[in-house]
Amino acid sequence: MRRGVRLRGVIIRQNADGSKRIYHRKTMTRLPNLPENHSDFLAAWCAAEGSTPKRRALDKSGTLGALVVSYMRSRRYRDLAKGTQDNHRRICSRFMETAGGKARSLPVTGYRRQHIRMDLELFSPHVATNRLKVWRSLMKHAIEIGWITEDSSLGISRPRAPKGGHHTWTLAEVARFRATHPVGSEYRLAFELIFWTACRVSDAVSLGKQSVTQSGWIRFTAKKNNFVVELPLEDGLASWAADMEGDRQDLLDCIQEMPARMAFIARHDGVPRSAKSFSAWFKVACKQAGLADHCTAHGLRKARAARLAEIGATEHQIQAWIGDTSLSEVTRYTRMANRRRVLDGGEQRTKTGTAANPRSTNGG
Repeated sequence: MRRGVRLRGVIIRQNADGSKRIYHRKTMTRLPNLPENHSDFLAAWCAAEGSTPKRRALDKSGTLGALVVSYMRSRRYRDLAKGTQDNHRRICSRFMETAGGKARSLPVTGYRRQHIRMDLELFSPHVATNRLKVWRSLMKHAIEIGWITEDSSLGISRPRAPKGGHHTWTLAEVARFRATHPVGSEYRLAFELIFWTACRVSDAVSLGKQSVTQSGWIRFTAKKNNFVVELPLEDGLASWAADMEGDRQDLLDCIQEMPARMAFIARHDGVPRSAKSFSAWFKVACKQAGLADHCTAHGLRKARAARLAEIGATEHQIQAWIGDTSLSEVTRYTRMANRRRVLDGGEQRTKTGTAANPRSTNGG
């Protein structure tokens, strides 16, 4: 190397004691404190230079890549809930990675129904359903901006998922978890929080003391659909929900034993857990309790909905509790609970007020 010629993108910082810190500008990789013509320094610089991402050429108008960029700048995308936006952004990124990244340069006018169907067939029903939703949003946006005249996603039915979906926890499974993890443990607090509120994991990890109102209710906005959920916590329960008083008290006991912090669900150092890491963490708790793999946090949400239906809650009461914008799933729970009450005589006991916890005054 000739004297006076410097390597590209090298940053030198002077410490207070006179020593130097040397970095590669684009990657901010720390380089060895050696002369630039030293073999070790050159090797480190070449490695950092090789890892620098190359600038991608701007997507041409009319391509899938350009459509994704336009869609994410549109009002259609901005009006989505934050959780849905994140999901659409991830799926769009995967669209453009198809075929080694070549898909992003393909013209949108070339996409036909068979192409979208072929894409969906590569995934499980749940993942494919989410991808189909994004395809429909992209195609609608392409029509709005005049790139295409026909929506290729129309006529494609949603992939059928196995009946039943997530497993609904049984009372025996709930009892086993509670017997394994006593009040005062982090696992038990997370369990009772989700079991009582029926919230999704994405919402559960953001709940804390700040979520409890002055009137003693827990209040949050669901990230998936912006549904505002308000549930009794410290305040007393309505007569129709009196049968769930024990569950409410279990959660209050767990909160009482919680260390001094704001977030209900947190790591040992008090930092709130992320939704991404929660499932694996909670799965460990279920295994310790000897529960099958189908026992998941989302199954607790379904268990609460089923419990509400069993005590005679109306469809709209269940919908308000679990924060769901659709009544279709709620209707299924109430239908199942009604059949069960007919078979075990619970319906007549409710009407005559002869049950151990009579619900003849049920206002729901």
